[in-house]
Amino acid sequence: MKRSTFIQTCLYLTLALCVAAVGLKVYRTDLRQTGGFGGELMVLLSPVFFGMAAKRAMHMGRMASIIAAVGVLLAAGGLAASVSSQTQTKGLIGRPHGP
Repeated sequence: MKRSTFIQTCLYLTLALCVAAVGLKVYRTDLRQTGGFGGELMVLLSPVFFGMAAKRAMHMGRMASIIAAVGVLLAAGGLAASVSSQTQTKGLIGRPHGP
């Protein structure tokens, strides 16, 4: 696999993982009880900047590949944290609905 193809694949994978983590966080959080997201969404989206930086720094060679791989690892960690978080969830059985 060429280096540019690897970096492009890492960028798309990072983007997909970040969007999945943010989507899951938005879906599972009940804003009426938690009061908002704060800076949590920016933290979940920040690995995308690693992928974009790696694509921009493709002339640096191996270092760009390492930066792209780190972005994928951080995005996977954000998704794992989003899946395993203990946030207030919507629509659980036995929990009263309404304001």
